[in-house]
Amino acid sequence: MTCQSTFATHSVMDKTDRKSIIIDGALQVFSNKGYASTRMADIAKEAEMSYGLVYHYFENKENSLRQSWKTGGAASTKSWKC
Repeated sequence: MTCQSTFATHSVMDKTDRKSIIIDGALQVFSNKGYASTRMADIAKEAEMSYGLVYHYFENKENSLRQSWKTGGAASTKSWKC
């Protein structure tokens, strides 16, 4: 997928879809890198969203983790690194 098609795809999504994609990206990054090593930029890159857009939905890394737990459930976090 090219940057242009990614932008076009994301620009027509509604707020709930964007937030879900960011949460999915956050879960993936937290699982791979652990909480301490994860940066908001890593989440943005995984979600293929801009850094600023991630901050639009989540004030900080802790809030994205909390929301990920709420939607991802405890089963998703079993393999997380600390």
